[in-house]
Amino acid sequence: MEVPAPGSGALLVHDELFLIRSEARIIWCHVLTPQRVSPARGAAAAEAMAAYLIEHVLQRRSPWLGLVLDIRKGPSVFGPVTRAAVQRMFEQAERARKRVGVLVAVSPVQRAQFAELAAGHAPRYCQVTDAERAALDWVNGSVAPEG
Repeated sequence: MEVPAPGSGALLVHDELFLIRSEARIIWCHVLTPQRVSPARGAAAAEAMAAYLIEHVLQRRSPWLGLVLDIRKGPSVFGPVTRAAVQRMFEQAERARKRVGVLVAVSPVQRAQFAELAAGHAPRYCQVTDAERAALDWVNGSVAPEG
């Protein structure tokens, strides 16, 4: 799949469980949870999503500033396969110095799972928040990374 130029506002990937789009120089990944999705299908979608983002976005020389990972409509908890996929994404973001703003719902479990992974695998380049403006400001570089 070819990656469009930044600023094109393009839909990059559409799946039943996630949607990846560009908005100016930022990538938005929206995670969705339709009814009656099997854990195996959710895990496969997480792996496909992570693979695309790692290959096309979370590279040091990619044209993208970073990623807003919007999981507000996603599952309230995730399993081991999804955890491993998210961990790989966060580790790659840290290596590539690409910012990731994780936009969570009010679920304390969802926030805790993502905050733990961010702190352990991308402490300088990943921020977890429930405020869209904060996630966008983080990815845009309006907030300086710690360290």
